[in-house]
Amino acid sequence: MGQLLDLRIDDTAKQKNVNLLIHSLKALPDTIRQDIREIFTNTLARTGIEGQLAFHTHKALPALPIEALHGYQDGHTPDLHI
Repeated sequence: MGQLLDLRIDDTAKQKNVNLLIHSLKALPDTIRQDIREIFTNTLARTGIEGQLAFHTHKALPALPIEALHGYQDGHTPDLHI
C-alpha cells in the first residue's frame, strides 16, 4: 500500500459478536480487501467470536457521532504536554 487512503472503521461489539464497517472515499484495492477479510475471519475463528465485515465507499466520509457521546462538550480541548 504505497499511498494511505482516507478511511474510517466503525464497529459494534456485544458479547461474542463483532461487526466492522470500513468506510473509504475510494474503493480499496481487491488485495487489501481480501487481506482485511482474511485477518478478520481468521481472528473470529481463533477466538470463537462471530461477526460480519462490510466495506462502503462514499463521496465524503459520514460524520462521526461525537455529539451523541455522553459528556461531550463542544469547545477547545487543552493540549496535553508530557
